[in-house]
Amino acid sequence: MAGNQSFYEYLAEQAGRNRGKVIGVLLALVAALLIIIFGFWKIILLAILILIGYLIGKSFDGNVRLGELWTRMFGKR
Repeated sequence: MAGNQSFYEYLAEQAGRNRGKVIGVLLALVAALLIIIFGFWKIILLAILILIGYLIGKSFDGNVRLGELWTRMFGKR
């Protein structure tokens, strides 16, 4: 820390330099709190439903067809 720099200015500077790490830590903190509050399996179900909703919305946008995505994920058997 420089002589005239306050602690909060130092934190802001470090957060700017390490943006990805800060975002990762905050996401992990939010995930941990959600698991503590609601439980592991409810959060897993919520994540799966959000993913399904995202994929359906993406197919409506015309970016990908669900059949193609299914084939890419699981392959032809």
